[in-house]
Amino acid sequence: MKKGTIVLMLVMTVLPAKFVAGLLCQQVPEVITAIIVQTVGHVRIDFGAGGKEFWHTWHPRGEESLNSAAFKKELGQVVEQLRDSVLKDLNSMSRFCYSHGGAIEGGWRQNYGYVVETENYRYCLRCSPGQGDYHAYLTCFDRNIQRANLVKKTTAALGGCADSQKKGVVEQLSSHRQQIQEKNTMKPKTKQIGRNKPEL
Repeated sequence: MKKGTIVLMLVMTVLPAKFVAGLLCQQVPEVITAIIVQTVGHVRIDFGAGGKEFWHTWHPRGEESLNSAAFKKELGQVVEQLRDSVLKDLNSMSRFCYSHGGAIEGGWRQNYGYVVETENYRYCLRCSPGQGDYHAYLTCFDRNIQRANLVKKTTAALGGCADSQKKGVVEQLSSHRQQIQEKNTMKPKTKQIGRNKPEL
């Protein structure tokens, strides 16, 4: 490793199936409205008939400005690291899903959901370890837009609160908004090393 190189470390979390199903399958109407504005897009993944290939297609779903060069670079890094485990091949995905849980209820085949979060993005991975359909969808969300929308929604909801309650909440939101702005001004110092990343 070169001196001064920072490697992106991913934290994969197994979330409750109801939450994951809402994010990944978007079958819950109130969830759809809340997440559409922060969706950058998704990667559709297939391991081929033999389960050892890696076919993928990028589908943008949000505003074009969300599909920035910085996002594309990070997405490539995330996919590359996931290819070392859950996205290595179909057998690896099956073993990962069966050993880590994360089952999503419903559907004609058992699906599993996982979430990877970085400072600015949330990646929701829906795995379908079996032949006959695409094997995975990696849906990408902009966390900064999500945070900003939460601040707006909470501020609007304060209309019916007493003034003392409003003041406390507004102070917390202002502090949170300042943290978001500070994060946006910081330049990322992440560099990926290792094998060539897949072109997305």
